[in-house]
Amino acid sequence: VNDYQNCLRIQSNKEISFDRIFPFTGLCHFFNSDTLGNCFYLITFIPRDFYSSAEVRMDFNWSDEQRACKESDAAFAKRELNKDVINRDRAGTFPRDAWHKCAEFGLQGMPFPEEYGGSNADILSTMLTMEGLGYACKDNGLLFGINAQMWSVQMPILRFGSDEQKRKYLPALCRGDLVGAHG
Repeated sequence: VNDYQNCLRIQSNKEISFDRIFPFTGLCHFFNSDTLGNCFYLITFIPRDFYSSAEVRMDFNWSDEQRACKESDAAFAKRELNKDVINRDRAGTFPRDAWHKCAEFGLQGMPFPEEYGGSNADILSTMLTMEGLGYACKDNGLLFGINAQMWSVQMPILRFGSDEQKRKYLPALCRGDLVGAHG
């Protein structure tokens, strides 16, 4: 603990008293507040040998396939989803045609199994696709709606629904025939 405190003092150039120290998977976390108790810090120190094991390392670079997919997604959004956005927004209409185009493109089914009409994409590829759409699509409500449906309607059905519910709802949600909501 003393070594960590000294290291922290060098980084911050001020005296710090620690409220709590939590060891967690070999890391050391420090929680601290100022003298008024209204400013909190979380500082994590990683031991030198933490990254010496190959199984701990993770490659954060996107694959060529993932980068190409993001570019394709952005091109799709520019080409298909930006038509008449301002007028739709003024009128307050739901873009059912854009919703179906997204479903035909495979967006609503990305992270879902093929047996339910999805493409079984991993979470990072799905998020990268949404990022690409976010850069190119001017209709933020459409993207919000797709994500709200995928993560708060479809995913709970997949995780917690009966087999009958999965067969009944997931294919139609992935195809864009149903628009899911909860409330």
